[in-house]
Parts: sequence; structure tokens; C-alpha cells
Amino acid sequence: MSALYLKGLKQGDIQMTANGLVTAGLFFFLSQAKPLTKISSNRPPKSVFSLSIVLSIVGQFVVHLVSLFAMLQLCEKYSQKEEDSVIISSDGRFQPNIVNSAFFLLNAVIQINNFVVNYRGAPFTQSIFENTILWRTVQFLYALVALATSGDQLDPIPFPFPFSFPFPR
Repeated sequence: MSALYLKGLKQGDIQMTANGLVTAGLFFFLSQAKPLTKISSNRPPKSVFSLSIVLSIVGQFVVHLVSLFAMLQLCEKYSQKEEDSVIISSDGRFQPNIVNSAFFLLNAVIQINNFVVNYRGAPFTQSIFENTILWRTVQFLYALVALATSGDQLDPIPFPFPFSFPFPR
């Protein structure tokens, strides 16, 4: 986000509000997971710096970083030349463009994925499938992101053909 800000790109008020509400909702539904009735013989990791946790975090970081760079490459390929010639002020008014819209939607998917992947679940609490309100919310959010790629919800601009879902406009 810092690199995008330096390029003059930022998220709109609606995007930031949606992001905050989704995060708060996911954390709330995550906290509603009930413990299992039988105590597990498995012990949790002794440290947050255990090998499995560190490898998971580093792996997620690499996947997210590669995804963000790939999205930037795709966006630059399809961005209009007039967009490149306009100087965008980082302190100016929000102006949606293809880079902003693509990054907003990709960040939404990354955020949802983080909750799904890092949800601990069994053997200590309900699995994500048993925490039905969290699971249904995640499914709804994925559908909402897919829908947002096809229209003007949450300030994204229409995407060129390779980006857009095959929804009628």
C-alpha cells in the first residue's frame, strides 16, 4: 500500500469502510468458534516461532507478494496511456483506475484467504466447516468479490476483457 500511495494510488472511502467492516465481521465470527467437547491429545506449538508457523507465514508472504507484483504487471499492460500521462497526487481526490480497482479486489481475496488458511480449528476448536456462520460469511464474501469484478460496486472501474468475469453488463 505504501508503494501504491507513492504512485498516487489509494483506496476510496467506500473501499476502506467495506474493508474495515469485513475485517471486524470475520474476527467476530472467528471468535464464535466453540471448543471441542473432548480434549485433544495433540499439544499446540510451544512457541509462535516454531518451524511450521514461520514457514506458513513466510509462504503466505511470498504468495501474496508474487500475486501483487503479477497484478501490477497485468494492470500496467492494460492501463490506458492517458492514465500514465496524468500526474496523480497522493494527497489529491480519490480517482478509481484499473490498478486501484484490481489491487482492492486482490487485497479483499487475500484478506479472506488469510482467515480461511490461518483458522486453526481442529483439534482444538470447531473446524471452519462446523463454524457455520464464519464459513457462510466467507462464501458470501468470495461471491461478493466475484460480483464486484463485474460492476461498479465499491468504486472499481470496469475491467478490460481478460480481467472481467463473464457476467452480462
